[in-house]
Amino acid sequence: MNQLAQIITKIIDFFYRPFARLIPEQIFRYAACGGANLVLDWVLYFLIYNFVIGHEIINLQFSIFNLSKQ
Repeated sequence: MNQLAQIITKIIDFFYRPFARLIPEQIFRYAACGGANLVLDWVLYFLIYNFVIGHEIINLQFSIFNLSKQ
């Protein structure tokens, strides 16, 4: 696990060089991780919405969600 963290840190630090004069390294690392997390969330939402639930109506007993485009 430590090796994976080192690899990710090296990749983020590679892209930090152009921004070194603008923001501190730690803030850039947090922003890069947050941006990667946002993109991962978008991809997961797309995959779950389109392939797992298949645009169906979801009944939760207290609320009904219609996720299809009408």
